[in-house]
Amino acid sequence: MTPHLSDEQIRLYRAKSLAPADLLRASNHLVACERCRALVASPGEVRSTVRAIQSVLGAEGGSLHLSYEEVAGYVDGQMSSDEAARVELHARECASCGSDLAEIGALRNQITQRPAPRPFWHRISEPWGNWLRWPGAIALAGAACALAVLLAIRFESRRDDLQARIEKTKPESPAAPGTQPAGGPQIRDGGRVLTAAADGRFTGLETLPEADRQAVERAWTAGQVDSGTSLAGLSAKGGVLLGSPNEAPAVKLIEPLATVVESQTPVFRWEPAAGAEYQVSIYDGSYNLVASSNWLQAAEWRASSALRRGALYSWQLRMRRNGNEVLVPTPPAPQARFQVLGAPEESEIARLKQSWGDSHLVMGVLLARAGMLDEAEQELAKLQQQNPGSPEIAKLLAGVEALRSGAKR
Repeated sequence: MTPHLSDEQIRLYRAKSLAPADLLRASNHLVACERCRALVASPGEVRSTVRAIQSVLGAEGGSLHLSYEEVAGYVDGQMSSDEAARVELHARECASCGSDLAEIGALRNQITQRPAPRPFWHRISEPWGNWLRWPGAIALAGAACALAVLLAIRFESRRDDLQARIEKTKPESPAAPGTQPAGGPQIRDGGRVLTAAADGRFTGLETLPEADRQAVERAWTAGQVDSGTSLAGLSAKGGVLLGSPNEAPAVKLIEPLATVVESQTPVFRWEPAAGAEYQVSIYDGSYNLVASSNWLQAAEWRASSALRRGALYSWQLRMRRNGNEVLVPTPPAPQARFQVLGAPEESEIARLKQSWGDSHLVMGVLLARAGMLDEAEQELAKLQQQNPGSPEIAKLLAGVEALRSGAKR
């Protein structure tokens, strides 16, 4: 049987003063020897340390850092794709949260790769190894128990560092429950945290171009997005549909309707009807046929040729079922019109996406300004998910639908 560690070896082990070869032997011994582990650090110390870590990480999960639950949910794969993307973006911008995510992710990977469970106090130790800065002998030994022991010894300094970070993020005078901070409501926006002041100005949008920032702040203050003149040509009043009146259709067009589309080969979607097949036809502003599909059984079709930027179009769906054909929209209903984003506007949107693509508020307001109502609605819906119960965001979403309804009339 391997001799137990001597008092001197335990002292040097705790002081991290063992030579690499001696450290390797001691670490391997600690994996199998409960008696020596108890002399280096008791299970109670390890358990209390882990609880303290979880407590600090949980307390740290305010508006400026990822919460313990968010980190755990991401590592365990329990998040939606949108939530995971937000966590990844925040981790890239926040070195502290990025470090926490990497460390806990490493622990998760190590646990799932092992063929059999290992003692609890052994498993919980591994994500903190990079804090200890020990020689590479620990990695060779795989002696995670040694890391748990040192975690119990060294956590006090780590906890102080975490508490200092928490204190820096706390407001000077915490708001009472149910009240807004003195500077105005805080908004979680992708990986950002914005603060709206009483005068409508936002903290967190300082690097946004002035005209764009003012557009966002006006929309927030008024509770109404502005499409400018981008939807002016999409009103369907007085439009002409090709075809004759017939029976009411059993399908409904979904998109694009009364909106601006970014792609020159947009996707057309509709609600299907059982046993039917469909043909899509696209017409330019002079009612010339510019593209059409074959007969389809699917409920969507992407334009087969590029449409002109800045041009207005309308589209119809011909449905065939049981030997009968109907057109949707059915004459004399208004046209299903849309516009392809112009070249200058497309360049501007590409610039915004590159710099502010992670901001649902900025993209939602500015996409609506460009007339891209479908995309704007998607961005604002994501913002609402991050800030449930916000009346300001609900108003912005309602404003997008109002613009769409106005353009359809």
